[in-house]
Amino acid sequence: MNNMKKNPQIKGMKINKEIITNKKEENIKIDITNDKKDSFEIEKDDPELTRINDEYQLIESEQLGGGAFGVVYKCISLIEPKKEFAAKIESNDSIKPQLNHEYKILKYLEGGEGIPKTFLLKNTSFSTIMIFELLGPNLEDILLDTKEKKFSYKTCGMILKQMNKRLNYIHDYGIIHRDLKPENFLVSTNTREGIIYLIDFGLSKKILNPKTKEHIPYKTNRPLMGTAVYTSLNSHQGFEQSRRDDLESLAYIIIYFYYGELPWSNLKVKTKEELFQKTFEIKSNYKNSEEFKNLPYELSDLINYCYHLEYEEKPNYLYIKSLADRMTGRSNTENLFDWQCIEFMIEPIFMIKEIKKKKREERKLLEMEKEKKKREEKERIEKEKEELKLKENESFSPKPKHSKSFKPSFNFSNIKSPIKKSQFQKYYGSPDILKQAKKSLKNGK
Repeated sequence: MNNMKKNPQIKGMKINKEIITNKKEENIKIDITNDKKDSFEIEKDDPELTRINDEYQLIESEQLGGGAFGVVYKCISLIEPKKEFAAKIESNDSIKPQLNHEYKILKYLEGGEGIPKTFLLKNTSFSTIMIFELLGPNLEDILLDTKEKKFSYKTCGMILKQMNKRLNYIHDYGIIHRDLKPENFLVSTNTREGIIYLIDFGLSKKILNPKTKEHIPYKTNRPLMGTAVYTSLNSHQGFEQSRRDDLESLAYIIIYFYYGELPWSNLKVKTKEELFQKTFEIKSNYKNSEEFKNLPYELSDLINYCYHLEYEEKPNYLYIKSLADRMTGRSNTENLFDWQCIEFMIEPIFMIKEIKKKKREERKLLEMEKEKKKREEKERIEKEKEELKLKENESFSPKPKHSKSFKPSFNFSNIKSPIKKSQFQKYYGSPDILKQAKKSLKNGK
């Protein structure tokens, strides 16, 4: 497994949005493309453009994240200026809007440990904005900033213990997440707390009736939900997801954290359909692979347990907690995550956002230079085409007879006219023709 390469994150979005502030509608353009770019540009003509409800001020230079759902920015309170929040912005032109649904789910789950607090949902004619608790970096960014690009076994056990607790909490409320991935596990801004938050409930779904606790019926031919790398085998086969699928995704994530990669991470494909098919094939044969045989027994027990869960079965969260306790119990070191220990990190955790910001700015400059070169090249090609067209028109247009360079290809001087000179003058060139015509008209001829 150590020979496998990591699958790069693909971001395909360039987006500008529109916010309504102080009874004004401000123009922010939306342009979604699939060119592996992730940028958000805000027009700066109006100083009130970044004000939300006269309560929050968006900080344009502090982009915290972005994806298919929209973009997340840091913002500050205008009532209490020292308080910081996060603002998630989603365009109303989105094919599948999720922010209103996510807000309802977060409000429903509010109060649980590791569930971010929400403060405002604002719907405008152009976009939807949600203000929620500001959190620290996600575990994917932290992993990439470790020296070995993977977490220790103890840290993997600590993550499993916390995320098992989060899933137990939301499952008891009859909710499944359906989009578990490292980018959706965030740490607190205060890294000493050691709390991992679960975010991005846009694809979440209620599976239990709150009153009767009746489970939703089993269905087939369902679309694949979540991220293909971490989603369950049942989801690949088009089966309705339930609690077991969240736990299977969590198992894949913990294995990824431990090795820094998965056997199906770096697949070279041309289409999404091909990616889903190849990922499913490798996952299906995972139990028979050498990588699976070399797993620590707690991780192999975890994935085996997830594979054998039934559709409506309530998972044994205490059993999963016992596996996590065994993983953390192997270490005699202090009960700290890797990112809380300087020796594991390339840079201290508080530097991750700054490094990410610099990289984003560098990427934007490179993109601007590329676009400029493309534009100049396009203008040059168009100019060359126009010049070539003019040359072709000149080469095909005949030269006038009065031109000095004009030389007839046939000598007309050698031809003798059958009409005599006097006749020629009389009928074709004589000035008396008009006089004769006038006389004939007067005589009525």
